[in-house]
Amino acid sequence: MDILDIFSWLPEKEMSLEKIEEIVKDIYIGVSHEGYSVEYELPSQANTNIITATVDLIQEGKQVCFLLKDNQIISVIGYK
Repeated sequence: MDILDIFSWLPEKEMSLEKIEEIVKDIYIGVSHEGYSVEYELPSQANTNIITATVDLIQEGKQVCFLLKDNQIISVIGYK
């Protein structure tokens, strides 16, 4: 998995983009992080900002996944 874009709704001081990338890649290969999950389909609780970011990434030809913490979307990830 090559992560190309990260749209995060968390402040950098709470979680860096590097940490988000690490968690997503870990979960992708089967390493769990308590409280975190990755979804590959648009979650039902997605708001307009999340939907817009998703559409933009798809239009750029990227695959999209979503990092959730305790079932709340915290990041939209564009990857190959």
